[in-house]
Amino acid sequence: MPDTTLDELSEIQLRLMDGRLTCLQLVENYLDRIDNQRDLNAYVEVYEEEARKRAIELDRIHEKKERPLGKLWGAVFS
Repeated sequence: MPDTTLDELSEIQLRLMDGRLTCLQLVENYLDRIDNQRDLNAYVEVYEEEARKRAIELDRIHEKKERPLGKLWGAVFS
């Protein structure tokens, strides 16, 4: 079941920073939301695998602190 507490960017970023949440978990949460509302036909295409791959990459960058991830890190766009 999707986590509805992940609706505010500030909360998402706080959880990402302190390790309570990963980008991959966040992506899975939103993919679950999309899947649970398929009957709305709100999305023509959903790029699930691409989103997962990018989330894993961002988690790796964050873990290794290779570079700043920016102000929109954790923001979900659709």
